Amino acid sequence: GGLLVPPAPGAATWPWATLAGVTVYALTGPQRAAVRTKNGNYYVLVDADNPITWEGTMASGQWIDEVRGIDALTARIREDQLALRLAQPNGKLPFTANGIDLVGAALKGSIKAFTTTPTTPRLLDSSPAPSIFTPAIEDVSAADRAARTLPGVTFSAKLSGAINAGEVTGTVYA
Repeated sequence: GGLLVPPAPGAATWPWATLAGVTVYALTGPQRAAVRTKNGNYYVLVDADNPITWEGTMASGQWIDEVRGIDALTARIREDQLALRLAQPNGKLPFTANGIDLVGAALKGSIKAFTTTPTTPRLLDSSPAPSIFTPAIEDVSAADRAARTLPGVTFSAKLSGAINAGEVTGTVYA
């Protein structure tokens, strides 16, 4: 069970895993189809020596690694935004252009920790690079400033996904 929990959220997929101490049951094609219809997972032999988990989805149909990764990213963003505020002198993050830039920089750091590098797979794709938007101070309404609420901080990032299956074709000739 815990084999895929240690990797960073979004850095591992849930199919293709070998589980210690878990029995493989021989499932027929219709039985496998019935499990997949309900977005279930099963443990099966792909050949005589290699049992694997399949397919890596949740009951909702979403991929386990993506849900786990998005949940972790959400938590990291909240943690980093709180840490930013707690790190300010006397706990005051000023409602200035610099204060807005600090909010954006903290968000950028949160997202970078979840972005794939050439050597490390992660939740988010690096191409295109995630984008972050923070409003200019002059675009924040007086009402929002009076309420001490910074609206409109957004980001966009593409999931890196995973290749679970594929098709290879070729020609053999003499």
